[in-house]
Amino acid sequence: MKLREHYFTLYHQFYPIANVFIVYIASVLDCSERHAKSIIKRLAENNWVEWTPSLGRGRASKIRFLLSEEAFKETHIKNLIKNGEISRALEEIEETPLKQSFLQWLQNQFLWTPGYANDSGLDVLSYPYYFPVNTFNPLYALTRHEGHVISHLFNKLLRYSYNDNKFELELLHSYENIDSGRKWRFFIRKGVYFHDGSKLTVHTIKENIALWQESFSNKWKKTMLNQIEAISLDSNYIITFHLSGPNQLFLHLFTDNQASIIPIHLYKQDPDRFNQFPIGTGPYKVVNHKENYLRLEAFDHYFGYRPQIDQINLYKLPTNKQLPFKGVNYQVRQQDTNKTVLYDFPQTDRGGTFLVVNRNKPGLHTLKDFPQMLSKALDRHKLFTNHPHYQVWHPDGFSCGMEPH
Repeated sequence: MKLREHYFTLYHQFYPIANVFIVYIASVLDCSERHAKSIIKRLAENNWVEWTPSLGRGRASKIRFLLSEEAFKETHIKNLIKNGEISRALEEIEETPLKQSFLQWLQNQFLWTPGYANDSGLDVLSYPYYFPVNTFNPLYALTRHEGHVISHLFNKLLRYSYNDNKFELELLHSYENIDSGRKWRFFIRKGVYFHDGSKLTVHTIKENIALWQESFSNKWKKTMLNQIEAISLDSNYIITFHLSGPNQLFLHLFTDNQASIIPIHLYKQDPDRFNQFPIGTGPYKVVNHKENYLRLEAFDHYFGYRPQIDQINLYKLPTNKQLPFKGVNYQVRQQDTNKTVLYDFPQTDRGGTFLVVNRNKPGLHTLKDFPQMLSKALDRHKLFTNHPHYQVWHPDGFSCGMEPH
């Protein structure tokens, strides 16, 4: 670190080339002439400068800087990444202006490393992410990226396959539809453990339902939950829901990420910590989570097939260091392992910001032409000029053919 400081001290004084006496270098570095000579020697050995000693007394030596300040910092970051010092590299990235070509190189460093290629013997997948992660609690996750990670940390009772139009079991072993949908009986898988070693039972399921009744704001979900008149625990692994009326859609309540099963006792002990260090039953568990770094490891006691990838490292690149093309990048290793083929295509996150006009209240906004007038008045580009994370596609206008609402 000290040698880098010496380099930049001299760089700012003499870049790109200068004729200089060693006594002046010693003065700039605030050290003895002997130590100044030692520093110059080390800088030259690192190929940071080219030093040409003077021939004869009274003649200045020549120093030429081989790396610009930007190139020097990029080289330093590359060395940190190659040596596995990712945290230090990310700190440097945060503070350093970087070229697009270097950002592309940086992005390409995050890929799959097979076990035979590293000392740990683990299959490791590393990749960057750009968008902020606010929580890994399935109750409050909003973004697609949060949902993707959550799907590897937690399990739902079952999921719905839209391709096959059928339910697929996760934490459920089976279920029964009784009395035309007025009663539903769930049979929970045995031998399912959370990442902390606690066991999943029907008591956990009942506690989750109670939390959903407190937390869910979606009107459809609350309607479904309000239909539950009673819950009977028939054994540690059999739970029966008694509904107020027939409901053939009841299973859908349990199919999205928000319905992932969590250990309620751990969540209530420290909700803030649980949001950042979640405990689930999924194939991966969180072992390290910092502001710009997340490490997942395969959960050896997962009730399904253990993942082949042993470790996943996610590195958050600073938002001001994003590549202008925010697409999906695939690196496909050819069978001969001699080259890598890159595939890129744009993929925009679904979602948006909506402006709703309440036309039930009196005012100018109830006029027939008001939506078109408001649409023309809005400067969509200016509204999203400083949007920090996403490419924004602007709508062409308002939907004006709807009944007043």
